[in-house]
Parts: sequence; structure tokens; C-alpha cells
Amino acid sequence: MASGKTFSNFGLKEDEIAVFREMFVGFSNEAGLPGEQIFEALLEGKSIHETLGISDQGLDLIYALAHQRLSAGQVSRARDLFGILTLFVPNNPFYWLGLAISMRMAKDNQGATEALDIIEGLAPDWAVLHYHRLEGLIEAKDWKGASVALAKFRAAPAQEISPYMMNRVHRFELALARKT
Repeated sequence: MASGKTFSNFGLKEDEIAVFREMFVGFSNEAGLPGEQIFEALLEGKSIHETLGISDQGLDLIYALAHQRLSAGQVSRARDLFGILTLFVPNNPFYWLGLAISMRMAKDNQGATEALDIIEGLAPDWAVLHYHRLEGLIEAKDWKGASVALAKFRAAPAQEISPYMMNRVHRFELALARKT
């Protein structure tokens, strides 16, 4: 059996990997996918999308479709598509951000927070992350948390931020000044 180092991110030990392999292969085979082949490729460190033969253009298409669904108000479908993207490429903060936004729109604030936490591990200085965290905390009336998010937003390196976002941040600052 190949080394389980690929699965160490999930905290799986060798014996747990064996159980996971059995379940994964069984489910994959039931779905008509070559489960053993996919699992071995994952153990070798390949991503799921590489293993399944999904090109970068295919990922771009899924991403565009997820955005389109979100813009059309099909939040549940967008959340599913962004979730698939995070499985395919778990280190892409844009995919996690789409998932966080769609989760927040679906009123799954805990899921949105968890997705934002993952982004913070991937791109801790990304102002857009801190903007969306700030927005969610303001909405939740968590003034202390919002103050921290605002400070992180302000401390982030200079990046291109839309005028819309900057105007909202200014309004958030005014709201926080009244609340704190």
C-alpha cells in the first residue's frame, strides 16, 4: 500500500486510510468510477481533478457556472458547485470564497465562517477575505469580531479593492464607531 502522507492533512492514520480506502473504492465503483485507480492516484499526491482528467478549462467553466448560479439567486446550486471546486482544488482561496459567500447567503453562517477560516490559512493577508469576514460579523452584530476583521482588512497589503467594497468598509467603520 502506498504511503498515507497525502491524507495526513485530514489527520488519518494508516489503519484509518485502509478503512477510508474501502469506503471510497466501494462508493466510487457504485458510481461507475474506477475507485481503486482514483484512490492510488490520490495517495501519489495527485489532485482529484487531475485524477479524474478535469482540465483547468473545465474548472474555469465550473467556476463561471457557480458564479452565474449565485448571481441568478440559485444559492443552493452555487454552493454545491463551489463545494465541488474546493474538493477538486482545496488550496484555491477563490473557490473557498465562493463557497463562503453562498453559505452565508443560505444563512449557514457557521459553514461560511469555517470556509473563511480555511481561506485565512491559505491567504492570510488577502483583503477580500477580511472584507467578507467583516461583512458577516457586522451582519451578525459581532462588534468585537468586526473590529478585529476591520483591523486585518486595513493591515492587509495594498490590493485592488473595488470602490463598492471600499464604500461599504467606510460604512462599516462608521457603524463600528457608533457601537464600540
